[in-house]
Amino acid sequence: DEHHATIGFEAHETRPDTDFKLIFALGEDAVGMSVLTYRPTSSEDGYFMVLASPGAMKDKSTVQTRDICFILDTSGSMAGPKMEQAKRALQFCLANLNDNNRFQLVRFSTEAEALFDELRPATKENTDTAIAFVQKFKPIGGTAIGDALRKSLSYRPPPNAQVGPTQDGRGPGPDRPYVIIFLTDGQPTVGETNEDKLVDIVKHAGSTHYDAGANVRVFSFGIGHDVNTHLLDRIANDARGFSQYVLEKEDIELKVSSFYTKIQSPVLTDLKLTYGDRLDHPDKVALKQIYPSQMPDLYLGQTLVTFGRFSGHGTGTLMLRGSADGKEQVVSTPADFPEKDDSHAFIARLWATRRVGWLLDEIRMRGESNELKDEVVTLAREHGIVTPYTAYLILEDEARRNVPLTLRSFSELETHDYALTRSRDYYDSARPDSGRLEKAGERAVENALAAGALKESQTTAGAKQAHGLDKKPAIAGEPLAATTGAGADGALGYRVQQNFTQQVRNVRGKTFYQNGATWTDAAAQVQATTQPARKQQKIAFNSDDYFALARAHPDAAAWLSLGNEVDVVIDETLYQIR
Repeated sequence: DEHHATIGFEAHETRPDTDFKLIFALGEDAVGMSVLTYRPTSSEDGYFMVLASPGAMKDKSTVQTRDICFILDTSGSMAGPKMEQAKRALQFCLANLNDNNRFQLVRFSTEAEALFDELRPATKENTDTAIAFVQKFKPIGGTAIGDALRKSLSYRPPPNAQVGPTQDGRGPGPDRPYVIIFLTDGQPTVGETNEDKLVDIVKHAGSTHYDAGANVRVFSFGIGHDVNTHLLDRIANDARGFSQYVLEKEDIELKVSSFYTKIQSPVLTDLKLTYGDRLDHPDKVALKQIYPSQMPDLYLGQTLVTFGRFSGHGTGTLMLRGSADGKEQVVSTPADFPEKDDSHAFIARLWATRRVGWLLDEIRMRGESNELKDEVVTLAREHGIVTPYTAYLILEDEARRNVPLTLRSFSELETHDYALTRSRDYYDSARPDSGRLEKAGERAVENALAAGALKESQTTAGAKQAHGLDKKPAIAGEPLAATTGAGADGALGYRVQQNFTQQVRNVRGKTFYQNGATWTDAAAQVQATTQPARKQQKIAFNSDDYFALARAHPDAAAWLSLGNEVDVVIDETLYQIR
């Protein structure tokens, strides 16, 4: 039924402190697209969010044809529940191939072995043969990742190859997407073991046959902690896919089958977002810093959520260009990029979260630079993006600039040896130039998951990552001390702050940091360090002036509701409520 929907929200051990916002649009087009913008001041670039979805109820005739190669690690380290779960996951995928798919299956340990001598159509006979092949897998031998990648890529047809029709008669050419689903629990131990050379296998995708891997997609699954996260992430990123990690206590079958269901039916590939407005417009609109920077494919029943910045202003047409079975398809919608619009403040924080995720991943893969660190600090502090990596960089920056203690973002964290040491360790373990880089192991997987979560965030809750920022009880066996802010009664429960992420709030486009009893606007630090001569005004809590301020500005009441001690910048004046 295309005219009814059930919306649900679930959360575990959390106390929501912001409104639940549901955004949806109605339309009859095969792919629906809508645009939201936010631009609090006309003197700065604005923010935009684009949602594109083919819907969940559309006719599957719009689903694109493609080839799929499944690769499974059957080395000795996969012995036990891992192997049985992985085999069941592969059987699920094989049983759910679309009629217009062709497929191949490669298992590898000390060497790589393919089931068929070529890609086969997804007939019942072929899938039954593949399922029987999977059921016989035994864990033994080493890990020849290079051989497995080369063999899987060798089955992709070269340009100008004549590809026969699929079951439904839709005979695709060699431009159809070639998808690799790659499951491994280890690091390369046989054959090529150099990370850069292994990445090049997929990056160039056998360039004697193809154009630098065009139309190849790789989705990597790292099982457990003994995987080279840099290798899997680089392979997936270069092939416009992504990596997922299955932790020790997670179910491989559940995670892989859930993923496959989402990407089962591609509608558009090779996506690009463009904008056209009137050529004679005096302030032409330009889109920039779009995330994801490499747009993923669009799948039936899924929504592509994109964030970016824009300069200029005006009304025109936003276009999502893509490919379906080798033919260009364009989805368009009218779009207004205004000179000023303060109606969707959450967009700025979501864009900043993805931008910070991209910057931190650059540091993780290539090492830090002053430019990368400075931008991470500026965005994280302004938008309240709190992770062990951003918190440590903010502390380092504010100490270097001699920011007054009363205005520092995490003054309590600076003196909290347990959390400070952990945040420093997380950051150092995630950068190649620290001498403490971890590419494999539990912390390496946590680092990969953290960067990925920021880069793919679709909710404001994704701006906070609590791992590494938990507070250690002062005395073993005693409860954590409650916050000293307003409302702290010392009782156990949600008022007890157990993590430093709880001391950051984003309210109506502003970010506040709690130090002691005071909630301080992030803009107050900027003003104090760059514009110390600006006006300051002290106002008594609950006084006539206090309520006059709350009435004078539409968002002031929300900011003042944080507590009875608030430092907030309004119209370039710092108000200190005490």
